[in-house]
Amino acid sequence: MTEECDALALDGINQKQIDKSLTWGIVFSVVWIWGIGSFVALIMGFKARKAIQASDGKYRGLVRVWWCILVGGVGVIWITTLVIFAYLRTYYR
Repeated sequence: MTEECDALALDGINQKQIDKSLTWGIVFSVVWIWGIGSFVALIMGFKARKAIQASDGKYRGLVRVWWCILVGGVGVIWITTLVIFAYLRTYYR
């Protein structure tokens, strides 16, 4: 466990950076910005989840990770659906 945490620390990842990343992920998931915010939230959620899992319980934030992944994923699915329907509507007119 300490070797993995030391490796994460060498990579420059610590609890403060995970917290900052997840905070921005939540902000982007709420703001949405035509799907770009959702996509950014999804990426931040997966990165933070990977760091938390690699720390073997030393780092926290799984609730916020799941928020970023779920809300970001819903936003990405929503914008993808809108784009597909808009394309089909203009193509089959």
